[in-house]
Amino acid sequence: MEPFKEYRSEYMGGLLKSEEGPTELSPCARCGGPVRLILYRCKQCIHPDLLCAGCMVKVHQNQPLHVVEQWETRKGFWRRVPLSKLGLIVDLEHGGEKCIYSFPDPREIMVMHEHGLETVRFRFCRCGREGEGRKAPPVQLLEAGFWPGSWERTATAFTLEVLQEFELLSSHCHANPTDYCAYLRRRSDSTCPDDLSVRSLLFRWR
Repeated sequence: MEPFKEYRSEYMGGLLKSEEGPTELSPCARCGGPVRLILYRCKQCIHPDLLCAGCMVKVHQNQPLHVVEQWETRKGFWRRVPLSKLGLIVDLEHGGEKCIYSFPDPREIMVMHEHGLETVRFRFCRCGREGEGRKAPPVQLLEAGFWPGSWERTATAFTLEVLQEFELLSSHCHANPTDYCAYLRRRSDSTCPDDLSVRSLLFRWR
């Protein structure tokens, strides 16, 4: 660590710079909306713009699990907020477009992914393609990369990536399901992980 001591002020400056929030006069970088809007940033995007809720949803229509944070003006810090709270709905089938026969209200599903636990709102296709029957919701989830926790009225799902990650950690690092779920809860909220409501974990299906 000795070589780093000479540049410690530059390192700290860079870290603190990344935690700066917008000023009261900062507009949305995408739509240029009025100032004094609540602005959001994405932790997964490189060089993320500060966007309003509507623009953040548009940018992440196909990235519903990105970690998005909201600037708390009065408290002066970034707080994690799920994209579903901003209005994002994931439409399955039809290339991400809404099925004309789908129910208007989406279904909320708790998704376990490599960045933690997130509630995602899914809207399922209800039409039958020519020569095909209507696809069951679990099949639609699987084709989109989510492993359903149950066949009937799925309430919990897991990304295929998080299952593969657990398999590798289990076989090479001897991680057990309880510790892995605790790790994901900590990734979701490192301040109060016990406050997270988890309906189903790795081997407790619903």
